[in-house]
Amino acid sequence: MRLTAEKKRVIKRRALYAAVIVGVSLLQNTPGLFPVIFSARAFLLIPAVVCIAMFEGPVAGLWLGLLAGLAWDAAGAQPFALHAVFLTAAGYVAGVLVSAVMRNNLVSAALLGSASLALYCLVRWLASALTGGASGLLASLAGFYLPSFVYSFALTPVFYIFIRAVYTGSVRKKRGETA
Repeated sequence: MRLTAEKKRVIKRRALYAAVIVGVSLLQNTPGLFPVIFSARAFLLIPAVVCIAMFEGPVAGLWLGLLAGLAWDAAGAQPFALHAVFLTAAGYVAGVLVSAVMRNNLVSAALLGSASLALYCLVRWLASALTGGASGLLASLAGFYLPSFVYSFALTPVFYIFIRAVYTGSVRKKRGETA
């Protein structure tokens, strides 16, 4: 079975996305590798998965979201697969919404990225409230989760522009165009 030139481009592009996810996972989960600003951590994998799913569609978004979630879970101390489930769902939903309802642009990336980040921060905050008790809930929300949301959201355009460049570069090669 021979692969067509288009299939080869898709495989190369998705392999590059997988490498980006591994690199972003290392940046996010290795202490001291990505800056922490006033106790706010950047949740880099969420906007990365959302932006990839916007260009690649729901199925690729689902699988690359699963890869990102498993990488995040492997680096974490939680025994359950919260990140794998969340990023799989985020990738699938972003891909479906862009292919069916929304346009693929920076505003949509900001909307989908902010919704995913807000949902993730809310779930994590509520989970910490249930497991850790009610002491310091507002302090953790104001001191960690909201700044982390803003920090991660501010990086969403960087991911969108990078993923768009990778995707459009692959499409240009298909058409035989030059940059």
